[in-house]
Amino acid sequence: MSPYSGTATIPMDEALRRIGSHFEKYPHVRSGAPSVASSGRWSQQADAVKLALADARRRRFSFPFHDDHIDVELFGPDEVDSGQVGYSISLQGESLVGDEDGDWKVEWLVIGIDESLGDPLFVDLSDQRFPVYQAIAGQGAWDPDALAPSLDSFLRAA
Repeated sequence: MSPYSGTATIPMDEALRRIGSHFEKYPHVRSGAPSVASSGRWSQQADAVKLALADARRRRFSFPFHDDHIDVELFGPDEVDSGQVGYSISLQGESLVGDEDGDWKVEWLVIGIDESLGDPLFVDLSDQRFPVYQAIAGQGAWDPDALAPSLDSFLRAA
């Protein structure tokens, strides 16, 4: 049985409503370095992801992938913005995103790393389910592999 079978998602407006009620509980969610995905067009979706990460049961876990596993280290909500450095934004605050094949996409938000390899784990903010991907760092181009069809299913497998 798949670790993410039988998934249920909540509508985006419900996720955004929950965000507002949780900012008092998690005031640090908006702190950290600015990122491309966390500002502008994708800011509400990035906030929904941060809320889900705040409620995650575990920050470190093993996730089945192909015939092996990934040693996951999830970011806390206060680490998400600074976790974008080197992916969507440079140390100097310049955008690293592009529209060409192999470029980092503006709608990708890094949520953690593969502890064994240091590769980014990220969600696609353009899909309301926030599917989770992994991509190998240092290859000259980003070629994502799907890990889970939704952030919810990924976190439930933790």
